Amino acid sequence: MASVSTSQVPIVEAVPTAAEVASVKPVPCKSNAKPAPLPPLEASSKTIDPLKCMGKWYVTHVVPNMVEKVPGIYNETEEYEWDEANKRINVTMSYAKGKPTAARSFMYQRGWIHDKVATGTEWRVSPKVLGLTLPIKLRYIIIDCADDYSSMTVGYPDRSFLWVMAREPTPPADKLAQMLAVPEQLGYDMSLVKPVPQEW
Repeated sequence: MASVSTSQVPIVEAVPTAAEVASVKPVPCKSNAKPAPLPPLEASSKTIDPLKCMGKWYVTHVVPNMVEKVPGIYNETEEYEWDEANKRINVTMSYAKGKPTAARSFMYQRGWIHDKVATGTEWRVSPKVLGLTLPIKLRYIIIDCADDYSSMTVGYPDRSFLWVMAREPTPPADKLAQMLAVPEQLGYDMSLVKPVPQEW
């Protein structure tokens, strides 16, 4: 009987079944590409009456500024008073430090309605230090305002700051959820948004 060389034996490759093909999971492609930067935040296109924004606001959530990053800030409020003679807004920010019943600290600013934005949703503010108004005007962008002026949310172009405010210290849960949904939709990193305890 003649011997058969193994090199003459045809090799038959196994064909995978449909089930085997379906079970193969794609390997994700790793990319070092960074996500495209968000465009600068803009004021709401909704027209509001800035004078109806005057009065006292309770700050419920923030992307904190230097003062708000200090541990133990309670009962933060913003108060806006319209100065008709000078066509500007007197701004008073106050808070308790350490405990809700602590003596309140105050910070002051001057504000102006930015006349180049017809909707009334963009202002400019200048901080006051040692009684002197600094020669800078920071953008103050209203990104949301309730029809009945019961809530208002203010942002900053690069999203580094945020103030979510209401006319009452503790808004109902469903209303608060609606208020927080706006900055999330506009690209804020919600892990940076911190609640402000309101314990009066």
